[in-house]
Amino acid sequence: MPFVLPQKVDKTETGFEMDFLKSNPNDPGSFVSVGTIEAKVEEIDDDGSKILFLRGYGDVRVPKKLVDVPIVMQTMPNAIKRAITVSMP
Repeated sequence: MPFVLPQKVDKTETGFEMDFLKSNPNDPGSFVSVGTIEAKVEEIDDDGSKILFLRGYGDVRVPKKLVDVPIVMQTMPNAIKRAITVSMP
């Protein structure tokens, strides 16, 4: 799937962080993050119940500012369904 903005994805202990990158005006040839989507599984009760949180930071929260965000978010339901299927014993 082609994207307009470069991305950097880092695996975290319970999920991932996806950064949308733009050229760094202060350092030609390098990139800076202008927005992040974080997916993280967190425990919500003492009984061990867990929930998947999706959070947006930076320009991800500004509608239509980063053209790739809607495309990425549209893929999330299928990715979540596949992750649940794969995690089942």
